Amino acid sequence: MDALLTDFSQRRWETRPFERLFELLQSGPQAAALFAESALERVPEGGTFLNTALSFVPRDEFQRLVEASLQRLGRSQAAEDLVAHASLQFPDLLHPHLGQIFEARPNKDTYYEQWPWRSSGEAAGEHLLDVLACPPSEAAALRAWLCLLETRHETLLRVAEAKADAVPLELPFADYLLEIGFAWPHGPMYTSEVSHLIFAEGYFTAPRATWTARTLHPSWHVEGTGVACRVGGCAAGTCGLCGGQLHHLLTCPLPAGNGESTCEPIAFVTCLSCLGWEKPLLSYHHPVGDCPRSLDVGNIVPQFPALPLRETVAQLTPTPSRWRWQDWGLSNSRENLCRVGGYPTWVQSAEYPACPGCEERMRFVLQLDSELPTENDGEWLWGSGGVCYAFWCASCRNSSLFWQCT
Repeated sequence: MDALLTDFSQRRWETRPFERLFELLQSGPQAAALFAESALERVPEGGTFLNTALSFVPRDEFQRLVEASLQRLGRSQAAEDLVAHASLQFPDLLHPHLGQIFEARPNKDTYYEQWPWRSSGEAAGEHLLDVLACPPSEAAALRAWLCLLETRHETLLRVAEAKADAVPLELPFADYLLEIGFAWPHGPMYTSEVSHLIFAEGYFTAPRATWTARTLHPSWHVEGTGVACRVGGCAAGTCGLCGGQLHHLLTCPLPAGNGESTCEPIAFVTCLSCLGWEKPLLSYHHPVGDCPRSLDVGNIVPQFPALPLRETVAQLTPTPSRWRWQDWGLSNSRENLCRVGGYPTWVQSAEYPACPGCEERMRFVLQLDSELPTENDGEWLWGSGGVCYAFWCASCRNSSLFWQCT
């Protein structure tokens, strides 16, 4: 471990640090904790090298790292990185320290600065309400207000709505609410239940860099009893825009809490040739007991005709609480972002489309990451390598899909 960090500090990437790190991690979770603690001290600039190891640190050891990082705030980027990853993996470990975090402002002005308050509950709002009652500046009032939203506690969200006129907002209150996945009067637009798609060994064949290999991050190996779900292949029916055969994405049960009364699996389909390339959003109706049909109408010759995703059967496995919250940017291509339910890992700002039938906002159902294999052994990219999101209206039995990328 000492040799690895010494070599890295002197000769950086030419020392094959990731290959050596993963060899070290194979000796057990305690090794990850010891490495992260040492790297926190010796690699203060932080970065991917340290962040990769954090995913393997056990909860008890992670708590100790949080406390060590809080002592280094303001003089260590590594400490700020650790706070960011703790706000995803173990946000409750940060909750006793929210007053200190508010003053120190780790990850200042990033989109994840307020994440330590995520799901912190009503008690966490007391300090924020004190700040809002007598703010030292407009900027401090806005930060406290944004932290209040991140608690995701409905009582505090109502308080934030009442105080919206007292803070310098650039957007309507409803837009800020959507960023945390809420919309009045519907409440959460995502479910608390979340599961990962776990793919069979050998499904992915394209080579990847060592630090992004799918054999490594725990979210690729979620354990538990899964539900077998068909992925990829062709679908019955044709695209309403180009007339080509629809592509099958995933058939799966809807996550509990989506407003649907049935547990029947739903086949999510689209036209890979048209989605995002010819029209940003495509929608489908799902008659009970029948195949989905396109709700879009056009006469388009696709610029980029696409083949289906390679067909397989994946296991839809309940996600451990540690990976309930994930982020596209901070995952940095390491994590499995193919999920059903939970809060979306947005690439850009939050979007919840209106149902083409009733025009009510649709609830988020699932997402698929880029680099899924295609029928011809290629890799499918959503745009430049983003994520595809699917939404559901239980009243109309309609689905809508779009993708985001950088």
